[in-house]
Amino acid sequence: MSAVAERLGKRRFVLPTLAALLLGCVLSLVFYPMTHMEPRDLPFAVLNLDEGATAPTGEVNAGQQMVQGLVNAPNEAIEWTIVDSQAELDAAMENNEYYGAVVIPADFTVKQLEAAGGGGAASVQVLIDNAKSPLVATQMSASIPSLFGEQGIEAQVQVLHAGASTANTNPLLSQQLAVMPLVMLSLVASVIVAFIVAPVKGTVGAERRRQVAVQLATLLVTSAVIGLTVWVIVTAVGGFSLSAAGIVFFWLASAAIMTLLVGAFDILVLLGVLVALCLFALGMPCGALPVEMMPSFWQSWVYPWAPQHFIGNGLRDIAYVGAGAWPSGATQLAVICCVGLALLVAAAFMSRGERNADGAASEGNGAVVERNGTASGDNGAVSERIHEQALAAESGQAFDA
Repeated sequence: MSAVAERLGKRRFVLPTLAALLLGCVLSLVFYPMTHMEPRDLPFAVLNLDEGATAPTGEVNAGQQMVQGLVNAPNEAIEWTIVDSQAELDAAMENNEYYGAVVIPADFTVKQLEAAGGGGAASVQVLIDNAKSPLVATQMSASIPSLFGEQGIEAQVQVLHAGASTANTNPLLSQQLAVMPLVMLSLVASVIVAFIVAPVKGTVGAERRRQVAVQLATLLVTSAVIGLTVWVIVTAVGGFSLSAAGIVFFWLASAAIMTLLVGAFDILVLLGVLVALCLFALGMPCGALPVEMMPSFWQSWVYPWAPQHFIGNGLRDIAYVGAGAWPSGATQLAVICCVGLALLVAAAFMSRGERNADGAASEGNGAVVERNGTASGDNGAVSERIHEQALAAESGQAFDA
């Protein structure tokens, strides 16, 4: 039996059950948002270019009526915003402000009147931004045309930023092919760097700072390897046509996660474990799901800080818009990297507590020695008194004789 097993005793038989329960809880948190996703208040724009027409009953603007119907309809999935011009809509779509838009053409009312007289159906243009969320784009490309189809209106769908994907993969799975391997590889590598390659436990002064420097150099090289590995996975398995800019971005993302984790482990092991659990269990769904589809807890407390959120934004920006090595989300990842570097610097100079502990241990040892000395002195005094009593007794016996 190993020393660890002997030390744990019968408690070792409970460990597999506890580990299984803990892993089950973690995986439940990972998959809960994916199994309970529901679109709520997805921002969509509506632009009315309809010039109206004259009907037997007077001036009519069917486009304006449709806008009011969309805005006032009890639709929890979509939040419609009215824009005033094509230029305003184009700028908003380029800034990823909306998942899509509906454009009502200038002759919409005329076509509606013709349709009422037996002519062809009126049509509207539906714009869907694939770069903002492929998942929303896939769902809304079907649901919005069906919404207009119920009213006898033809919807002409145009997908913006379609990208150059070479495989027809699930939009949720295709993004997780980058986010999940990158985060998991970075987590494992962080543990190895912090506890095997260059552990700082028990080191002080210059030796501790050297260990932290080794950690930093190792994680920079390791994160570059992870970035290249994830790029290969995304392009070979996911079917994305990513430029080499993806390698640099994935390197930054992995370095941000690793510096944060290694720094947290160096400060306090429990802190590192807590950060790792939060990153994996809570943050993993944020890479592919849009915030409007997530449960309220994730929307308010997880999505704003989760690195996976920024990794997903950057991946879509590179894959669908053709961004360079510094896409959307790169700045936020750089901030996370700076936080990790600050933790590493703090850990490098955090030797005061250990010196105090060593001093306390030395003082404790001194006290033990002093107590042992006192005890030895007491024992000597007792022996001396017993010896004196024995001599006195012998003297008394001699006198009696």
